[in-house]
Amino acid sequence: MNSIGWQLTESSTVGNVFIDGSTEIFKSGKWAFLARELIQNSNDSLSNDKEKLIMKMTLDDISSNIFPDKENILRHLNGTLAIKDLPERCKKFTENAIKILNSDKIRVLKISDYNTDGVIGSEKNNSDVSSQWNALIYDEGNSQKQSENSTGSFGTGKNAPFALSSLNTVFYVTKDKYQKYAVEGVAKLFTSYVNNAKIDRKIYYAKNDVNNRLSALDYNESKERLNKLFLRDEQGTDVIIFGVEFDKEQVKREIIQSIVENFFVLLNDDKLQITVFDEEVSKNNLWNIINKYCDKPIEYTNSNIKYGFIKQYLSVYTGLFDVKEYCEDVMGAGKLKLIIAKGNDIIGKYVAMFRAKGMKIFDYNVRTAQQNFSAIFFPGDNDVDNFLKKIENPTHDYFDPEVRINDKNEKALASKRYNQIILWIRKKIEDYTKINIVENDYLDGMEEYIQLDDTESEESVVKVPDIEIVSYDNKSNFLNPMVTGNTANGEEDSTVFEGKNEHSKNKNAPKPKSSTIPGVDKSGLIYDYHTKFKVYPKITTNDKSIKVAFSLDDFDQDTFNLEIESIGEDNLISDYIPTIINAVDLVNNKELNIIKNKIVDIYNNTTNLIKIDFDRKFIAKYRINIYTVRGEEDEN
Repeated sequence: MNSIGWQLTESSTVGNVFIDGSTEIFKSGKWAFLARELIQNSNDSLSNDKEKLIMKMTLDDISSNIFPDKENILRHLNGTLAIKDLPERCKKFTENAIKILNSDKIRVLKISDYNTDGVIGSEKNNSDVSSQWNALIYDEGNSQKQSENSTGSFGTGKNAPFALSSLNTVFYVTKDKYQKYAVEGVAKLFTSYVNNAKIDRKIYYAKNDVNNRLSALDYNESKERLNKLFLRDEQGTDVIIFGVEFDKEQVKREIIQSIVENFFVLLNDDKLQITVFDEEVSKNNLWNIINKYCDKPIEYTNSNIKYGFIKQYLSVYTGLFDVKEYCEDVMGAGKLKLIIAKGNDIIGKYVAMFRAKGMKIFDYNVRTAQQNFSAIFFPGDNDVDNFLKKIENPTHDYFDPEVRINDKNEKALASKRYNQIILWIRKKIEDYTKINIVENDYLDGMEEYIQLDDTESEESVVKVPDIEIVSYDNKSNFLNPMVTGNTANGEEDSTVFEGKNEHSKNKNAPKPKSSTIPGVDKSGLIYDYHTKFKVYPKITTNDKSIKVAFSLDDFDQDTFNLEIESIGEDNLISDYIPTIINAVDLVNNKELNIIKNKIVDIYNNTTNLIKIDFDRKFIAKYRINIYTVRGEEDEN
């Protein structure tokens, strides 16, 4: 006779387990991982005669009485709690799980897919490793996909739902393309002792026959014993996660943003439509959804996936930006495709790395690009796509030949091929974003000064910068009150911006009135940033030196100060800046003063040309600011 319920199977393993390592990798960026993994799995199962994947997510508080065979899972949990000197983390989890099951309500997240083949093989013996159902329910590290083009290959992504469950409990329901119906539950708990017998930490809500073989419940068995939550009429699969203790609106926002960021290609191509808590996400409303839910990037600690660039990625993919498209057969790599755009409206320097199935794997940062850009990479054919699938890591968020290839020679070949792909991407981007400074771009009359060293040969002169010039946006004026005894930036120092009153040696130049830099006896400092340049600064670089040429407009001061700011990946001010070791006014052949890494007391020429030497090579984006400094009483 068959028994149905949570099967508390005796364990023959040595040692105890008080943490579930299989779910730990998914606890960082929980909702982002969940959306990526479940949509990927459903997309891999899309029926051959269907063009669009349809999915639905619901999150509801329901009666805890519908939880199947609550008595037996509580026995297992209490058997864990009875272990002496239980680790604190395991103890807290177990006590909380018992509390949830004994509560009146339990929060359940249900994810359903449609137009798919379902999970095939539920009728096979649980020892049959070729069964998709058995790989999903019983196996670890086994992923039985329908085709070699399917995205997952490690069988670890199925652990993502458990990371969201405060019970570590998930039920699966499927009606496959052969109309086979199956329901089974999996709980990944911890070592337990029930009636002095050690119980397996991973238990199943299943059917157990006289030979102790486990199998899924069929439709009639499910209808007789289970709530309608576990029943479905249409072909496809449900994933039901119990004990989701998270704010509903926050969950909704992060799931939708993850869906849009990772699957915008499928959504835009009308190959995916998903309803999240009654909010439809599809091609029809994609931009509205982005504006509503993607205004703030997910705080996601996994560094391989960068959120916050969806608007420009989609603008590249749909051709809203002016784009350059490359599609080439690359020796040693295969057929590769890259779509790229650049411009002042773009932030960052990222490539969305895609596989053919339409999920973004990760964002590749090309720091060596000279301008901000946004790009999308695709495999150019199945050969490249299959290669990338083989080197995809378990969480599907990076390509790494070291992950699964054991053979030394094969691993070396894979690494070489992947490096060729990356080099091709980087070279295309570097060429496309190169800033070409030609003679006509220089300020009138400055051509003679633009070379860094007049003794250099024509071949060695750097005519294109190897650092990025930020789209010019000067600072606004602001008041920076000075703490007594401190500098303007709050650092203790008694020599705040005391510039020398040495003036230009150019006899034809008028003498400046005096230094505009106040001494330390002032009660505060006002920084007046000059926001008008007759032309943008023109810059050339050579190793550790740069030259800056510019002319100021509507500037009535004799002297000014200059600061250089390094700009980070998100166009925010960065702390990174090399030390300025020397600065020269080349128009007047005058060495300039450097205080606190700023160049001060510069005489204002009709056209200014300044050479700046750093202690190391400056490879970054940067911005130049021109300012004067005065005391608060100067306003009166």
